[in-house]
Amino acid sequence: MSREEFERLAKVLADAKAHFVIPPETRHSGTGKEKFTMFVLDSFGNGIEFKSLFEPANLFKKHHPNTAVKHCRQASALLVAIIAP
Repeated sequence: MSREEFERLAKVLADAKAHFVIPPETRHSGTGKEKFTMFVLDSFGNGIEFKSLFEPANLFKKHHPNTAVKHCRQASALLVAIIAP
């Protein structure tokens, strides 16, 4: 999920009065693992974590460099379909 998509989703959730267990924040700033993250509860109390990686290719850099990009694109497409106006 791109940073723009992450920020848009965070706004949609905030406007819907979602309960943030962890509000939108930046973690590991300035490192190769920098990411934006938030954690919410759905209406059944299940935890859902959303992440936007600053550099998605770094997620599986040690073992599978192309896997991260593939999975991030799939997740991004799914979330865009969910939050599209």
